[in-house]
Amino acid sequence: MSSDLIQNSISVNTRVFDFVKDNGKWYIELDEYDGSREDLRMVAGADTWLDRLSSGSDRVTMKISVTELLENKIEKLFEVPVFGGAYYMARKLRGRQARHRMWLCPVTLFVFGEYPETIYYEVR
Repeated sequence: MSSDLIQNSISVNTRVFDFVKDNGKWYIELDEYDGSREDLRMVAGADTWLDRLSSGSDRVTMKISVTELLENKIEKLFEVPVFGGAYYMARKLRGRQARHRMWLCPVTLFVFGEYPETIYYEVR
C-alpha cells in the first residue's frame, strides 16, 4: 500500500462494509481504494474471523464504527510500526468467549485515518 493513499484516507467513523470470499481468500470491497486488490485481502486471523462470522457463506456484511457502540467489538493490542498494521483481539463471538487474535492491515488506516483503540461492529 503506498503512503500517498494512506495520507488520502477516507476517514470514516461508521460505515457498512462488504467482505467477499473469492477462491478461498477474503477481501474487503472498497471501491474508493486505488491500490492493488491484494492490499484488500484479509489475512493473519482476519480471514479466519470472517470464516467464523460468515457461517459458511462467501459474503459478510458488517456495520463497522469507531464511535458508535455496536453489539460487538475488537480491541487493539498493539501496532506494528515497522511492518504496518495492528494486532487486535475479538473477545466474544455471538455472546460467547472467543479470544480471536487478528492482524488488521494498513487498509484500516486508509479507512479510519488511524488504528483505533476499539472497533465496534455488527453483522448484518
